Amino acid sequence: MAEILKEILYSTGLLSVFLLLGVFLRAKVKIFGKTFLPASVIGGFILFILGPNCLGVLKIPKEWLQIYALLPGILIVPIVASVPLG
Repeated sequence: MAEILKEILYSTGLLSVFLLLGVFLRAKVKIFGKTFLPASVIGGFILFILGPNCLGVLKIPKEWLQIYALLPGILIVPIVASVPLG
């Protein structure tokens, strides 16, 4: 159980680093601010480019990719649950 929590923490930490990188780039690069690109899109695109599916600069473990695949299904639940609230 502790091993799973550690993997979730590390994988979420990597996502957080690239989110902060996206925030920094959005603040410093004028074209990102003018086009209203969200920081999460900028950071996610950089992670995609550097990750194993594109250039392969970052060696991301397979367990982390499995965790990333589960995140959209988990994170959509509060959005769907809040729709009836208006």
